[in-house]
Amino acid sequence: MIRIIRLLRLYRQLEEAMDKLMKSVSSSWKTTVAGIALAVSQLANAVNMLFDGNPDTNPDWNAVILAVIAAIGLFAARDSDKSSEDSGINV
Repeated sequence: MIRIIRLLRLYRQLEEAMDKLMKSVSSSWKTTVAGIALAVSQLANAVNMLFDGNPDTNPDWNAVILAVIAAIGLFAARDSDKSSEDSGINV
């Protein structure tokens, strides 16, 4: 029973975090698009290097991981022309 209560609390926290993220994404579309472009370009380059048929070409996984982390940061970032109130951060 305690395990179910903990799982429900965790689910509620996850749901609140996702709601906050979606508010940020919908109000700050420019940084979100930049994050998506960054992640897709790095992942596409890594996949291309993996499947190009040349065993000597390997993706730089450090660069891919850093790009994905930067993309996550851009998802959470706020556009410069948006106030905290517009983004739903400060009420």
